[in-house]
Amino acid sequence: MFENFRERLQTVQQDFTTGIKTLSDKSKDAKVKKKQRREDHTPQFSAGLELLSRYEDTWETLHKRAKECAKAGETVDGEVVMLSAHWEKRRTGVVELEEQLQQVPAFLSDLETVTSRIGETLASADGP
Repeated sequence: MFENFRERLQTVQQDFTTGIKTLSDKSKDAKVKKKQRREDHTPQFSAGLELLSRYEDTWETLHKRAKECAKAGETVDGEVVMLSAHWEKRRTGVVELEEQLQQVPAFLSDLETVTSRIGETLASADGP
């Protein structure tokens, strides 16, 4: 169960890292193109259209990955809740066992007293 949880968590982390890296790379590419445009001085409207199209594609991809990450996060959350409930149940059992074990010394003392009284009763019945 922990291995499955770890794999899902790593997948979410990798998807998130990839998305951030993609944004960073696209931002650097845009800065380079911006510098080139300043040097050319002639407006290139098709370049703006290309840039807009590329950002739309990038945004769509990031949006899709964000949805996938959200779904994976919900799955991981569900597994964590189930795991938490499982261990809470186990903890409750251990607490009950601990309470019962704390009563053992008193029980043994009472048992010893009863055994002693039975022995005394038998001895007094056999004696005279």
